[in-house]
Amino acid sequence: SKRLEKIPLNFRHVSGSFYCESNRELSSLEGCPETVGGNFHCFYTNIKTLEGGPKTVGDYYGASNNKLISLEGGPNEVGGAFLCYKNELVSLVGGPKKVGGSYRCTDNKLTSLVGAPDYVGGTFRCDSNKLNNLEGSPKTINGLFFNASGNNLTSLEGFTETFRKGMKLMLVDNPITDLYLFLNSDRTDQDVMPAPLLNEWEAIDPDTMEVSYSRLVEIFNEMGSTIPKMEDISIEHYKLVD
Repeated sequence: SKRLEKIPLNFRHVSGSFYCESNRELSSLEGCPETVGGNFHCFYTNIKTLEGGPKTVGDYYGASNNKLISLEGGPNEVGGAFLCYKNELVSLVGGPKKVGGSYRCTDNKLTSLVGAPDYVGGTFRCDSNKLNNLEGSPKTINGLFFNASGNNLTSLEGFTETFRKGMKLMLVDNPITDLYLFLNSDRTDQDVMPAPLLNEWEAIDPDTMEVSYSRLVEIFNEMGSTIPKMEDISIEHYKLVD
């Protein structure tokens, strides 16, 4: 049915998948299974929290395009992807701490990533929010990219500790001015795009401690981002030159 106002039965366990999406009048997940072995979909409903929903989902958990203001009541772990984009979330607290697939919280009202999973097995997307920094980002990401485009980031403070070799960090449409993190990293064993080690791109003169702005422009273009004007950039312990 596409006209449910509530889940009509009480389930405990479903070995396969459970779908209750596209019920615009559904305002609660009460009555959903406690465990779902496959996918769980609750897209396009009127729910504001995940209370009453499953605590364990073996594969994909889809809760996008709702009116969620909180992830409280959600599962602690999801075997596949976890999608909560296009809601009204101001916090990720209460959401899963381990996600086996990708995680997407795009198009919300987030000012912080506190509450994000510790581990994400796929890509991580937090684009189109109101983030000022990346504090709280997952400790480990094994996907192809981390997309933080379209936020209010002025620095990369809090950027995740462990990420897949070759992972791309996407920063389009952010007013990034503080490049200190790029210039102060001991991650010499990683081949990351963009690497925090600008000296690998010959942007730093180690003798004079000067950083080439023209080289930074090339690096940011390779990142898919736009670098701020030279006068708007702050770099501790280094001198920025043309």
